[in-house]
Amino acid sequence: MAPLRYSLPKSHILRNKTDIDALVERGAVLFKYPIKAYWLERSAEGEAVSAGDLSAVPGATSGCEPTTAAGQADGAGQASVPGQASVPAFSRIMVSVPKRSFKRAVKRNLLKRRIREAWRLNNSLLGERRVDILFVYLGREIESYERIQTSLTSILRTLADGHAE
Repeated sequence: MAPLRYSLPKSHILRNKTDIDALVERGAVLFKYPIKAYWLERSAEGEAVSAGDLSAVPGATSGCEPTTAAGQADGAGQASVPGQASVPAFSRIMVSVPKRSFKRAVKRNLLKRRIREAWRLNNSLLGERRVDILFVYLGREIESYERIQTSLTSILRTLADGHAE
């Protein structure tokens, strides 16, 4: 068994606008205060797969039902084989903290650092699954790192347990 790598390389950050649009349009939603997570599983070919039935996932909200809107992950920024798009073999994340809730960039950056750190230490809970996740901080106050980590860990466990293949 290979040792766990606790790192968050730049390639694990979701940046492609097409992928982000597909995630928001077709992704399912999980909420555990203070974090809301939009997630969408990717197939081995890089296509965005349906997020699944929300009723089967404990803690999932019905506020964002998966739709059939067109959108496809293209694996941009990855090494490619001629004639085929390569697919990252890891989950990718994006973190958002609304400016409406936190006017000062220092506070927004603090919360984003805490969420990324909690992800970095707990992303192994998903195993080998390829999932794109957008974490949105919805709290009105700055929560402690422990509270953020508990929330994020709960979301990751729900993803891992509720959608085991």
